[in-house]
Amino acid sequence: MRRMGFTSSWTGRRRARLVPIEDGQPYLLKGIATVVGRSHTVDFRLNHHSVSRHHAIISQHADRFEIEDMDSSNGTFVNEKRVDERTTLENGDLIGFGSANFKFQIQSQEEAESEQV
Repeated sequence: MRRMGFTSSWTGRRRARLVPIEDGQPYLLKGIATVVGRSHTVDFRLNHHSVSRHHAIISQHADRFEIEDMDSSNGTFVNEKRVDERTTLENGDLIGFGSANFKFQIQSQEEAESEQV
């Protein structure tokens, strides 16, 4: 997947992942920004009829994560509230990309690395 020119430096940073509410594997967010959508050019591809080609972007700023809708057709939701502006994510938030639903989980670097072993 295309990384949109972002580099990652994880020293002291937290990692996060999106865990599907239905079936599927968790997706570990990589770099400082992750574009979510249906297109083949996004970082996290969701092949779901309610997801726009470039649906939303999740970005990390120091110790916080934010989500922003990219003018999607069916909306981006955090805890069932439609996202109309950049919104800070908290551990355990429920995120909806259209009707594709995920739980947002923040991990320390150590937790993320132990999962890869």
